[in-house]
Parts: sequence; structure tokens; C-alpha cells
Amino acid sequence: MNAWQPRQYSPAKMAETVLLPAVAVLVHGWFTDTVTTQSSYPWLWLVPLLVALRYGFTPGLVAGLSLILTSLGAEALFPASPSMPVPDIVGGLIATLVAGQYATYWRERLHQADLRVAYSDSRLESVTRAFYVTRISHDRLEEALIANPTSLRAALETLGAGLRQQEAGVQAFSGNAGSQLLQLVAHYCRIDEAGLFLFRDHRIEITASAYLGCPFELDLTDPLVSLALERKEAAFFSIDQIVDDEGGDYRLVIPVITASDTRIGLLVVRDMPLLALEEENILTAAAILEYVADQVLANRESAELLRAFPECPLAFAHELLRVGHMERHLGVESTLVLWYADPAASTRLHDLLTAVHRGLDQYWFDPAGEDHPGILTLLPFSGPVAAQGFIQRIGQICHQRLGNSPEALGWHHRLIPLKDQHPETLLAGIRADLRAPTEALQ
Repeated sequence: MNAWQPRQYSPAKMAETVLLPAVAVLVHGWFTDTVTTQSSYPWLWLVPLLVALRYGFTPGLVAGLSLILTSLGAEALFPASPSMPVPDIVGGLIATLVAGQYATYWRERLHQADLRVAYSDSRLESVTRAFYVTRISHDRLEEALIANPTSLRAALETLGAGLRQQEAGVQAFSGNAGSQLLQLVAHYCRIDEAGLFLFRDHRIEITASAYLGCPFELDLTDPLVSLALERKEAAFFSIDQIVDDEGGDYRLVIPVITASDTRIGLLVVRDMPLLALEEENILTAAAILEYVADQVLANRESAELLRAFPECPLAFAHELLRVGHMERHLGVESTLVLWYADPAASTRLHDLLTAVHRGLDQYWFDPAGEDHPGILTLLPFSGPVAAQGFIQRIGQICHQRLGNSPEALGWHHRLIPLKDQHPETLLAGIRADLRAPTEALQ
């Protein structure tokens, strides 16, 4: 069903609106001139009335005016035809306009109803497809859990922990870490033979830094390699091209690119099952590679901060550096919220804050150690007003779930804006405050 669009008047419709009243007047004049007719009812006004009911207010008004003008001109052609009385003109025009307004109103109502039905149909179709995809995903998840109880997230976290111990930069994709990455991609994406080729000094190396199966050198003239480098997205041949032997030596080429559009390398797959060359499998491989690339970039940018605070979560350190950079160069405000507890506080807010975690917020639990309980919350792109809203929301949720406010449970807060302070200096001050007596924080 098509959605409603503004009404357009075609030339044929406008001609019908103008000419029908004129033809009716001429026919009426001819009959009146040849045959004597007596009637007190203004039959001629039925024509613009019908036009108004069919097309709406404006065509009805045009038809009424056409009838009036044609009637005035018909008096010269048909002397025997009586002139139209003024009361008939006024009454007929009013009836026509009322009918036109009624028709316009209900046409709008019908168009709105059509629009709602079209929207409901599209939503129903979308929900049906989503339900079908969810059902298939649930079935696949059950199969995967039976065959492989280790989740992809756990495997990526393990790989990420290994990457933190590697040298920063593209070297993290070579050697043992690169081999682990290829084995992980092969396990989840059914790849048999592949190589990982890195960019150095803005040029791609032809020797693989890590490989799966037999080692091989990169062919820069392969069409998939050229396409992946040009478009910065996965390139592969369709099944019919592979069957017709029109492809190159490679089956799939995926660029490894960070979120900041930094090119790390290329994953070149030379052999994989034909049925594994499908969109979902390719997206999974690309997601794994981009996730690891972002981890490498975060390790490189946060290396100095993590050396000073090795227990700081990587995501927290990386986000703190990014929002601090935006604060200094663009003036975009971000805020740190420090939660600290009284010595007698027995309730922990850790689980509560974890349950209400928002997408951009980052938490560092007990930054001064478990002996000095505290929670450091980073609110990116949030000034003091937004931070106060966050605190009020936490207070309401705390009332609902724990039956009291955080202050009554022994937890207090302090807002720390990210002005021009260096992240290391800022975190060192916060840690020193947490280790000081509680009275010093207040």
C-alpha cells in the first residue's frame, strides 16, 4: 500500500471540473429554449455539488464559479432561458462548498488511515523478519554452545590480555599474537589457509607476519587485494564467479582497520569451504579483526597511563584519554563522579551501578584498592548538569532496589570536571583522596 502523498490535480481532472458545469448550463439552456420547462429546484447546482463530493473543496469551488460564469454568458445565446436567481447562486455555492469541505475532510481521514495501515504492515513485516532471524540465531546458539562452550567474547578478552603484553603497534599482530588471532578467526569463521599482512610506513608488506596453513607471499595484482585496499572493506568473489573459474588466487580479503580509520593490515584467505563464503561469516571475521585492531590502538595510546596505573581497566583509560583530548581541544565537557564509602558502610554499590550501566559510561571499581572502597565513573560528553541527572537517577534506582538513598547507606559522591589536568595527575589525586580519611573528602 502506498503512503499518502499530496493530492495533484491532473489536466483531465481540471478540465472535467471546469467543463462539466459549462456543458450542463448549455444543455439546460438548449432544453429551456426548445421545450418549456418549469421547475423551482436548481438542478444545475447538482453538477458542482457532485464535483465537490468527488474531488474536494477547491475543485468544487472552481466548478461553482464555472457554473456561474457560464450561466451569465448563456443568457446571450439562449434568450428564452431565464437568468439564475441570486438566492439560487448563493444557496448552490454554499451547498457546494459544504460538500467540498466534507469530502476534503474525509479524504484526509482516509489518507491518514491508509498511512497507518501501511506503517503497521511494514512494522509487522519487520517484526516477522526479526522474529525469524532471532529464532534462527537461537537455534545456531544452541548448536554452538553444545559444540563449543567457550564464548567469542571470552576468547577475545583472553586475546586482548595477551595483546597488552605485546609491543605496542602493528607488532602485536605478528608472532605468537598474530598466530592466535588467525586461529581464533579460523575457529569461528571456518578458514583453512590464510595470511596476515601488515602495513609498515604506509606500505603493505608482501611477507605474512602470521599465517595459517602453508606460508605464501601477497600478490598485489590480485583483484581482491586491489578492491579491498581501494574500498577499505571486505572483498570476495561470488559463488558463480568461483564456479566459472573467473576468480584470482584468493577467496577473501579483509582489511584490518581501527575505528579511527588507521590501516593495520590485510587478512588474505587463500582457502576456505565454499559454503563458508557468506555474509554472516565475513562480518564475523571482520568484527573480530576490527575489535583486536581497536584493542591494539587502545594499548598504544594508553600504554603510559597503564604503566602508572596497571590495575586501571583498559577501556576506562582509553576513554579518559579521548575525552580529555576533546576537552582540551574542542571544549567538550566530560565529568568524573567519585563514589566513596564511610568506614561503617556495609552495602556495595558495585552491582547496582553495573546493572544500570549506560553505553558510553566507564567504571573503575576500587581504584585505591579493596581496603579503600570507591567507584570512579567516567561520564563522557556530560557536564555538571548531566552529571547531577546521573546522580539523581542512581539515587532513584537505589531507593527502588535497596530501599534507601546512597547517602543513607553510607555512600557519598563528588563531581570532578576534566579541566586541563593531566590524566595521570588527576588519577593520582583521586587515589590519594580515597586513601585519606573520609572527612577529608567531604
